[in-house]
Amino acid sequence: MTWTVVSLVIITVVSGSGVIGWAIGLRQFARQPYRVVMAEVHHVYMSRGTLATLYNSLHMLTDNNPSYIWFDRRDTFNLDTMPDHVQQFLPVYSHTMEHIANQTRQLVYNIVAKNPTATIHFFVESHLMLFPFYAVMRNGLPTYRFYITAIGGLGWDFTGGVWADNPRIHDYFGYEGEAVWNQHIEDFENLLEKFSEGPLSTAEYNNFEFNCRYLFVAGLLPNFEIWLQFPEYFLLNNQITPTMQGNFIQTSMVKRQPLDLLNQLNAEMRQVFFNATLGNPVWNRANGLSLRDYLNAHFDVEKPVMIVTGTRGMPDILPIIDDIIEKYGDDYVLMWKPHPIYTVYDTAMAERGLIVLPAQLPMEILMWAFPDAYLGGYHSTLFLGVRSTQVRFFIGAIGNELLFLYQRGFFTNLDKRLLK
Repeated sequence: MTWTVVSLVIITVVSGSGVIGWAIGLRQFARQPYRVVMAEVHHVYMSRGTLATLYNSLHMLTDNNPSYIWFDRRDTFNLDTMPDHVQQFLPVYSHTMEHIANQTRQLVYNIVAKNPTATIHFFVESHLMLFPFYAVMRNGLPTYRFYITAIGGLGWDFTGGVWADNPRIHDYFGYEGEAVWNQHIEDFENLLEKFSEGPLSTAEYNNFEFNCRYLFVAGLLPNFEIWLQFPEYFLLNNQITPTMQGNFIQTSMVKRQPLDLLNQLNAEMRQVFFNATLGNPVWNRANGLSLRDYLNAHFDVEKPVMIVTGTRGMPDILPIIDDIIEKYGDDYVLMWKPHPIYTVYDTAMAERGLIVLPAQLPMEILMWAFPDAYLGGYHSTLFLGVRSTQVRFFIGAIGNELLFLYQRGFFTNLDKRLLK
């Protein structure tokens, strides 16, 4: 295998005595001069959810740097069709936090052992942000040898969610938020110092996925950035004090949508991406067709397609579905896309004439591949990753982030009749 490595300019912080360590404190980085370093770049991609996995699979096709990937959402795409510069460093199934941390540390060790001057750029889902910090600090890499891109999305992971320690924007509301911010800086500095001291206990490893509450303060570091689809939500939120808005402005938040990455691909790499996703052979086991052929058979019709999306633990949705059939059944081909782990309504949907899509189908890819398709459903980050004109309705209440965009006219094709 031959790799052509693209050089990247890495900006880092230096002091009179060399590269500054972590102990200087996050607030001090912005006041230091910079050093520019040219180095070979290796990419490490880590994700669990569908959207972050799609971000990573798109980005790894934008160049041919050596790339190492782990993702946990099975069947999102087929690695066998990816270019030779992409390799898997951890199998696609659930692991303990300790195992992931140690495998990531070992990967960094292997990269540096083969190329002592290599720079490592991590692309990680936001709640996995501690793994690269642990890996580089256990290997003693200075700050100019690594860069971290945390992939968010302005969804449930930032606005509440199911974990008490998610990076919730609510934590920074009001004047209490300023105290929380300062405490997070202190706690994060202490955590990084602990990483450099040695291995952790199993309980400490298990907290890795929950300590993503430090995401925004990590954004103060010069070698850490946060990809968000709508960073303006944090800057324009009227529940945040001027001081906290200033803090957010100092973080390295980058507006980056997955469609931006898709549009950056040349025709050849775009075809590789869709072959790896819509051509995934996993669907052959289910129905004898590739996913692309399966979808084409249903989308090649005279009427446009309307897809209704579900969520986990829904109340009785069937009366709402009957209402949707009455409103849209004559003008659209109706489809049902269940949540990947909640398919209890599939039979009832089929009995009502809806085409039931595979539960593991990455919906973002479907909507990217078929721009004339429409969708509606329960609150989901899915609605942030598709073309705004494709969203026709919401079922039930929508969260603050979707409401924020709705109030600013983002969803230009929305049918308000189903807003309940």
